[in-house]
Amino acid sequence: MSAATAARRLLLVAALALVAVPAPASASAKADGLSFDLLREVPPVLRAKVPGRIEARSSPAPFLPLLVLKAGHGYRVGVIGIGDSVLLEVIHGRAKAITAYVARGTATPGRLEASFGDLGSIRMRFRRSGETPSASSDRRCRRGHRILRRTGVYVGNLRFRGEGGYISIHAHRAKGRVSTVAPWCLQSQVDRSDQHAVRPSQRHDPFELAAVGASWREGVSSTSAGAVALGGATLFFASTAQSQGDLAILRFAFASARSAQAFTVDNALTRAQIRPPAPFHGTGIYRAAPDGTKTWSGGLAVNFPGAPRLPLTGPQFKPELKTGL
Repeated sequence: MSAATAARRLLLVAALALVAVPAPASASAKADGLSFDLLREVPPVLRAKVPGRIEARSSPAPFLPLLVLKAGHGYRVGVIGIGDSVLLEVIHGRAKAITAYVARGTATPGRLEASFGDLGSIRMRFRRSGETPSASSDRRCRRGHRILRRTGVYVGNLRFRGEGGYISIHAHRAKGRVSTVAPWCLQSQVDRSDQHAVRPSQRHDPFELAAVGASWREGVSSTSAGAVALGGATLFFASTAQSQGDLAILRFAFASARSAQAFTVDNALTRAQIRPPAPFHGTGIYRAAPDGTKTWSGGLAVNFPGAPRLPLTGPQFKPELKTGL
């Protein structure tokens, strides 16, 4: 597995862990769920090119440690451990934008430890509550496995200060949980793997698809943005990735719209324009000249946690326009 694929999978799994269930807030605040539904918003065209060596270690008994807390000014922070990596995610309010900081560390059912370089570190241990572990509703281990969730409290030290001080955390205690595959479902998971293999559909989508995108990459940094239109709806996306030593910083944003003006393409396929809603701002314009030159211009930008008004157009971007079924 490549570093880019491993990091992308790590981010998606971690984000899903945050949004799939109500997330506990800090010890002094009420529980509050995260609204960012990455499972529904991720477009298949998204390709996050992530530098660094970030690998998710396979395990015969998978587990997922998770803690979530509030950080002030509308920010929520989640820390997830997967394999040899620890991921700290920052989400602001209901905005569909997320910044994730991924570092090598220690992630076990009882411990989360990692250094995020100059931005901070985490060293916390999990103390289970006396409650009986809750389980998913599928008691026959269908479609993979049955999950046991053990709730409790993480204690220790979590210190983090985002770029420019946009967020600052110093916590010694946070509610959280550890999710594991029920032991009696591990064998079932292996036995049923062939039964639940994904098979290609024989149905053809009657809607015409159009997609425009632009990206650039230089050294350990990259940025991409674009839109996919299908069946009257348009999904917009943007992502950035950069490496700071052993730390990888990933940012994602998504939005959708049904307005006919949100994504327009001329009949000659020489000009396209996107006007995405928040957390995006401005317009992205694709142009193709008769000599084959393509440009991506306009004032399109996006608000990421820690990187507000990040430009998404310019001469460094390489644009593409695709249409068809």
